[in-house]
Amino acid sequence: MTTSPSAPPPTAIDEAVPRALRIAAAWGWRLIVLTVVGYGVSWVLRQVPILVTATMVALLLAVLLGPLVAWLHRRARLHRGLAAVISVLLTAAIAGGLLALVGQRIASGVTHSHLDFSGSVLNFQTWLSQGPLHLRPGQIDRVLLEIQNWFSQHTTNLTQGAFRVGSSAIDTIVGTFLCLITTIMFLADGRRIWTFLIGGFPLGSRVRIDAAFRSGWRSLSAYMHTQLLVAALDAVLVGTGAAILGSPFAMAMAILVFITAFVPVIGVVFGGGVAIITILLFQGWVPALVMLAIVTGVQQLESHVLQPFLMGRAVALHPLAVIFTVTAGSMMFGVVGALFAVPTLAMANAGIRTYAKVATRRPTVPPTEPSPTAPSPATPPSPTTPPGDDAPDGPGGPSGPVTGGPDADGPATGDDLPTG
Repeated sequence: MTTSPSAPPPTAIDEAVPRALRIAAAWGWRLIVLTVVGYGVSWVLRQVPILVTATMVALLLAVLLGPLVAWLHRRARLHRGLAAVISVLLTAAIAGGLLALVGQRIASGVTHSHLDFSGSVLNFQTWLSQGPLHLRPGQIDRVLLEIQNWFSQHTTNLTQGAFRVGSSAIDTIVGTFLCLITTIMFLADGRRIWTFLIGGFPLGSRVRIDAAFRSGWRSLSAYMHTQLLVAALDAVLVGTGAAILGSPFAMAMAILVFITAFVPVIGVVFGGGVAIITILLFQGWVPALVMLAIVTGVQQLESHVLQPFLMGRAVALHPLAVIFTVTAGSMMFGVVGALFAVPTLAMANAGIRTYAKVATRRPTVPPTEPSPTAPSPATPPSPTTPPGDDAPDGPGGPSGPVTGGPDADGPATGDDLPTG
């Protein structure tokens, strides 16, 4: 069979296409494949929202509680599993107690307040019409109606997003229980879990993957502990300002700011906005203006002092990247996306950088067995030490990096991953 003389050879066809276009096409089809794979993974995750959210929260809790578990294990000589159980139950008890106290303070503040909510709204409308704005009643009603319609249309996206978590009381209970159990397992046996997961990769790539994950985990740990400090400082400042103004909801405002501050830059604005509106409704516009000044000062302190010096050194993320990431996460996955967007970016940023720097380690070829008839000369010990107690310290902790699967020599103690 002969080829038609009119058909040019493949090399000529390739040369007829500009090199830049060939490179763009090669990148293009690979990006299309990655997009399709990413969409498929996202679709699968949307089918199990409770499992995904509980696992991600458990990871963040494991990062926060890792130092406490390590201290109980090394200083108090407790078994690692027992130390993990004590840490998780203690954290759950503190969180439950704070929520109960906040609920009691809110109920007490509303009961003993001289203004009910309807009267507060009426006073607010009066201030809008007779205050410095001089709005007409028709304009006020139109603005309030538009705000109400907007919230009614976007409530689902604001509270749930793509992950519809906690749609019923049973889902909330199941998710909470699953989160607590997963956190305990991560804290008690994180290294064995990671060894099992990495065991499916080729031996030559495990060193790079292990180093990248450890680098990302350290970055995530630095981010969470730094953000915990920033959130606590924001909560103390806003709560103290509300208490000085005599608000009965000062503690509730502090707790709200503490929770929302885990979303960098934007969180304190949202929590502070709720505090300003609450004081405006129940105490008037003068205390609200003072509260506005306090929240603005806290936000500026976080944006220009705490974030650049603390968060910048911890995760090396530009504030613009943080804002874009939080916005994209909230638009795609609602509140859950806003909460986990920056931790995911911090971990991925450090992991990808480390993966690109670490060289691939190829498996060592075993030496050829000597002939049974020939005397075997004395050979020096092998420079490759198997993983175990005699292995040198490395990025994997006392037992070195993970180079084997779940059946590798040496017990997995859980001292390194994922406990911060």
